[in-house]
Amino acid sequence: MPKILISFTLVLTSSLSYGVPAFAQSVQSQPQSAKPKVVQPKVQRPEWNEQVQLFTGISQDEFKTILTLNTPNSRLYNEGDGRSAIDHWVLLDSREQWPTLPWSGPGDLWSYTSCNTGSGNTPEWLVDYPPINERIQAGFLNWTQQATGILYYRSDGWTSGNTIDSWNNVDRTDCGGNSRPGDGIFLYPPGPIASSESAPGIRLKSIRDGVQDYEYAQILHNLGQDALVNSTLQPLATSWTNWEKDPDALESARLQLGQMLDQLSPP
Repeated sequence: MPKILISFTLVLTSSLSYGVPAFAQSVQSQPQSAKPKVVQPKVQRPEWNEQVQLFTGISQDEFKTILTLNTPNSRLYNEGDGRSAIDHWVLLDSREQWPTLPWSGPGDLWSYTSCNTGSGNTPEWLVDYPPINERIQAGFLNWTQQATGILYYRSDGWTSGNTIDSWNNVDRTDCGGNSRPGDGIFLYPPGPIASSESAPGIRLKSIRDGVQDYEYAQILHNLGQDALVNSTLQPLATSWTNWEKDPDALESARLQLGQMLDQLSPP
């Protein structure tokens, strides 16, 4: 089977500082060939540009910019030199302002979920919701809605640091004082389980499953199997407010895609 490009990005941030100078210092000693291209979680302050280029050798033109909002802003499509100011439009799906598809604007679309629950019809990533919410957004919904990435603001928002209380109490109130159990918590602190590594929760594993679902669809798309992919996924992930809640249906669809992949690339 030929090498396949999977054009999907997942960004889960943590409590670490991700300012540009800190990043720049971390790669200062790397050879030029090993220095990564940078995707910025936010458009950074202009005064950092010189430091970035000094430490990394990456010019500002090579940076990718992300903006989180409800819907793409056409005023940012051209920043005066014919290029869009934004490379990745990260859209809060719960606001139900997803652009008309197929997307014809500059850059690409990512999905985002946090704080705003909208009308309650879009996937919610809280601990008291079924984990199919995480899976279908990261997978089949992102695929049908032409989102090539997903952003989430935090993965280790422990309520009581590296203690057992952070396992027992996951109720966060960062969003205007509202109770949002599990918001920003996909990893659990290692101390209480005598480990050196944080423990992944079920919802993080569900995100992994969703990313893999997306990969199946992407590979088949690259192999010219759009008819199969679309007929399989559209009924399950029609829109951000119309999507399948049955985990068995997702497993069945994934099996169908996998069987076609097997036929196209026998051992």
